[in-house]
Amino acid sequence: MSVLNEGSRAKYERCKVVAEIGCNHMGQLEIAKELMLLAKKAGADYAKFQKRCARELLTEEQYNKPHPVPQNAYGETYGEHREFLEFDKAQHMELWKYGKEIGISWATSVWDVTSAREMVQIPCDYLKV
Repeated sequence: MSVLNEGSRAKYERCKVVAEIGCNHMGQLEIAKELMLLAKKAGADYAKFQKRCARELLTEEQYNKPHPVPQNAYGETYGEHREFLEFDKAQHMELWKYGKEIGISWATSVWDVTSAREMVQIPCDYLKV
């Protein structure tokens, strides 16, 4: 519970539970939706994702390096791997809508200016910067 001061009286409100989905969806929208449903069933208030623009976030050298753990890579380079995992704005909007359908709020962390500009166009309670 959180405590909000209202003058001399404290008002208690239930804490918000955030399920960090991140990129555990492996770049697949259906897995993301399944994880949102599981988060809802577990009692979470939010299903939180991540949004990055790999070309903006990574240097050319970082983008073109091989993934440090090749067996976990979804591309020939680290940059290709990151891009494979990213959902575009329309996919994030679909996740937001799906959350409304099942009763869990969508949120995301943004890692760069381009991603922030895209994600603020989706109505949500918060973005993590």
